[in-house]
Amino acid sequence: MDYYTETESVWCNGHQRELARLVDDARKRKFDIVLVRALDRLSREGGLAILHLIDKLSTYQVKVISYQESWTEAPGQLAELLYAIAG
Repeated sequence: MDYYTETESVWCNGHQRELARLVDDARKRKFDIVLVRALDRLSREGGLAILHLIDKLSTYQVKVISYQESWTEAPGQLAELLYAIAG
């Protein structure tokens, strides 16, 4: 499934709709991992919104992995600590 093609039309016009679809599909357990180029691509609302989204996805057992922030692949509580520091 392609959620974020990172084309201008998705990010400017359809980002909220695609983000809602991503969360809904995560709730339905359609995938286990969300891979992004960088965490700041998840939301334009700042670090707190990104952390909130990552926390919500983790409640559905979906892990967010960033290509640019390799520390997002850290296991368990270490990842939680690193997210808190990044936030």
